[in-house]
Amino acid sequence: MSDSEIISGILTGAGLNLIEKPENSDLLIINTCIVKQPTENKILDRIKEIHKKFPKKKLIISWCLPEAYPNLLNATKRVSLISMHRITEILKIIRNSFKNKPIRLLGNTKIEKVCLPKIRKNKTIDIVWICSGCLGDYSYCGTKLAKGNLISYSHEKTINEIKDAKERGCKEF
Repeated sequence: MSDSEIISGILTGAGLNLIEKPENSDLLIINTCIVKQPTENKILDRIKEIHKKFPKKKLIISWCLPEAYPNLLNATKRVSLISMHRITEILKIIRNSFKNKPIRLLGNTKIEKVCLPKIRKNKTIDIVWICSGCLGDYSYCGTKLAKGNLISYSHEKTINEIKDAKERGCKEF
């Protein structure tokens, strides 16, 4: 959930409105997860469904899927891709989408996902990132493929995020 909260925080911080119903929006963002094959299949089916139902809408696929399988959506010209490693550049993707120039921002540039703006779904819970990546190499898991090797985030930034969230009313971390 924190991934979507970060995307929401970046978008609202730039003055964009979040719309719940796809039919009322100008742009659709599908935040993906591909940890296991059944989840990946559901995500791919959802992308196809949205693509068919809203053929004129701008579409951005974010997070794990674009990084793990960048060529999977080659046939879809109107789709932009952004990996979790480039999420702070999502506004660039949006600007290009509205110019009818879908782009792909992929690559394993490691950003720390702490102290980024968030719109929390639950005002009393803050999901705090302390690391990203994976040490394992399991055939059923796409995490390592999408996120790369494990990296830990700054202790100082992590503590600052918890303090800030506590000041904003969070009680669970």
